[in-house]
Amino acid sequence: MQVVHMIRIAVCDDENVIVNQIEHIISEVCKRESIPVNIDVFYSGRELKRQVTSGTKYDIIFLDIQMKGGDGIIAAENIRKVDDNVLLIYVSGYDKYMMELFRLDVFGFIKKPIDEEILTKTFLETYQRVCSKICLLYTSPSPRDSTSS
Repeated sequence: MQVVHMIRIAVCDDENVIVNQIEHIISEVCKRESIPVNIDVFYSGRELKRQVTSGTKYDIIFLDIQMKGGDGIIAAENIRKVDDNVLLIYVSGYDKYMMELFRLDVFGFIKKPIDEEILTKTFLETYQRVCSKICLLYTSPSPRDSTSS
């Protein structure tokens, strides 16, 4: 039996053009690869943080670093307090923050302007990581299975 998991993705950037570009590329890749996906869009770090801290779980978050409505690094710090499993991918024109990102266990960094090939490759690598985590959850023996009679 194959386990099908709907991938939940959040895209957070204060630039409409960037949000639309990321959402479009990911949607096209998912359609081509038959990956079930649900993409939520946010235009500020505060909106995203509010959603995650209220209990919404994402597998992958694409996040800008500098936004008018709440900085992406602060948003990631708050998200990490409630979800240390989500894979964070920063999308930014600012690479001066790279050292700061390491402490937040960031999975990837995509430099603006966005290159479709790089975004596609990064997404597929991230998707593979999500799938490997899910497979581990479904194939790990339960505590009942490890007790002997």
